[in-house]
Amino acid sequence: MAKKKTTDRLDIVDGSRGLWQIKWFLVDDDNDFGAILGEVEYTFEEVAQAEPDDWEHRMATYVAGKSKGVERCSGGLGYGWESLKDAKAALTQIRAALKGGMKEAPKKPWPQWALEAKAAGWKAPKGWTP
Repeated sequence: MAKKKTTDRLDIVDGSRGLWQIKWFLVDDDNDFGAILGEVEYTFEEVAQAEPDDWEHRMATYVAGKSKGVERCSGGLGYGWESLKDAKAALTQIRAALKGGMKEAPKKPWPQWALEAKAAGWKAPKGWTP
């Protein structure tokens, strides 16, 4: 028997007007999709200063907005990628940015260079803090 997923996660879906989109899959009573990355765009300051329950979505959106091949869908429907390969690469970058040490909002704001480096896959040295 497969273990049931119990946490929200990001998935790639065939979205608006033939573009691939990354959306949150919400594990709740309905097991439905939630926010689309890019519906709202965030600056690095907004990511660094986000509350813990908003940080994950803001960081994922920030990284998605910096990824290769990303474009805004018309009508404010978030980000999209023409290429499934680019969407998968973006999702990989997002997951890397969300991993390790940054699952919650940092106690101090991260400098812009650190957020951009983290989005590109940089791993902070053990014990490093902003």
